[in-house]
Amino acid sequence: MTRTEPVHRKITAYLREEVLPQLKVGEELPTIGALGNLFDVGGVQTVRDAIQPLKDEGFVETRMAPTRRWVLVKPYTAPQPVPGAQTLDQLRESLVAAQTAVAASLALVDTLRKAA
Repeated sequence: MTRTEPVHRKITAYLREEVLPQLKVGEELPTIGALGNLFDVGGVQTVRDAIQPLKDEGFVETRMAPTRRWVLVKPYTAPQPVPGAQTLDQLRESLVAAQTAVAASLALVDTLRKAA
């Protein structure tokens, strides 16, 4: 069974990777409705949960007037990958390969036990 990433984390990742690096200080983030439509989410709280880490880190604040919107309040630069570091997808592929090798080894051990 594979565990899927919660939608609010996907939204946070999208904001970090695609949106924040493009914004200047004072510019608005996408609305709850726009993010909800993009990620097929009807729940307002899911989008708020996605924004919260960015608020906690001091990149985003809520502006109340004239409309309630989130704005970028300090420059954001997307983190650069560490040279030689594996991506999450590469680690998943390695894990699947290891699981397959272990399963094959266990099957071989079982076959050898039956033959003995």
